[in-house]
Amino acid sequence: MKRIPRLVFVLILSCFIALSGCGAEKETKAELVFRFYRSAAGDAKLMSKKILMTCINRKLISLNFETGEVINTDIESDWLSVLPEENLVIYTNHHYELGVVHLNDDGSVRNQEVILTNDSADFMIDPAIIKIDGMYYITLTFLNGTMNASEFDDENGQYTINCYCSKDLKRLEYLGRVTSEYRNLEDVKLAYNDGKLYIVYEKETKDKSNSSIMMSVSKDLGRTWAVPKTILDCVADQEPAGLVKTEKGWNLYYSSDVENPGQSYDGASAYIAKLSEDLTVEKKDIFVSLATPVTSDTETNQKGGILLYSVESFDGRTYYAYSEDHASADNLCVSASAADKKK
Repeated sequence: MKRIPRLVFVLILSCFIALSGCGAEKETKAELVFRFYRSAAGDAKLMSKKILMTCINRKLISLNFETGEVINTDIESDWLSVLPEENLVIYTNHHYELGVVHLNDDGSVRNQEVILTNDSADFMIDPAIIKIDGMYYITLTFLNGTMNASEFDDENGQYTINCYCSKDLKRLEYLGRVTSEYRNLEDVKLAYNDGKLYIVYEKETKDKSNSSIMMSVSKDLGRTWAVPKTILDCVADQEPAGLVKTEKGWNLYYSSDVENPGQSYDGASAYIAKLSEDLTVEKKDIFVSLATPVTSDTETNQKGGILLYSVESFDGRTYYAYSEDHASADNLCVSASAADKKK
């Protein structure tokens, strides 16, 4: 048997180590810190390391998941987005209103105001907000026709995502249309980096059927948008929950029934996709273990049916807000990772 030259051996060994490292990241873990049983929540977003904002029975609710305190605001709300750095909530509701709520640190309402009433579409859903250099940027999704058509023979409504800006959250300036399709366009999230505004959203074939996660980029802060690009193919029912910039690219957080095809919310789990700077998918379906034991204290099995609502980082920990067993129990939960190690 011939000996392998030393240089060739070193090169082969290096390649083997590199390839082994490529598949090393298969799972990330988070521990349960809060569960609100049978919440019947319609939406939820993390405001801080202790406050979760949610919509229950079409009312805006503040939950302190450190103390368990619940603050009922009596503000009618069906969909919401938050700006944690300002304790700010925006919401839309079945009265076709876009409202702004300023909160105190404990989650109580400091003041609130309706800044837009829609009279041009059948629904106004899924608001999203971000602040860039003193300016607020907001997207709203308008729907004309059927919402969430669930049968393939049903005619789907037209979903249109529009972008606006505001200096004071008193008046909105229309900037441009992101996209418009006769498909369910839902779960909109905004992100910003290096002069570019990013939007990510779900594009469904039909409600609770396979969907793709789409992304578009604006180089002029919302006035014009690139043709949407498919980030995750239409191979499962997938719901985006956050797009976060990293040192090397982006983390896309989402829930998906990719391991249980066709089960939608009943079979979904939480995942991360690693994206490059140019939004190319480098790795996807990295499982997020949310460590959620069943309701019996004697069992440690995980419950299923995860619908991931929101992912935020506070004080070096990543927090996940989600519905557990969404189609049945609908327990509203928060899990958190261990604190990130300082380099």
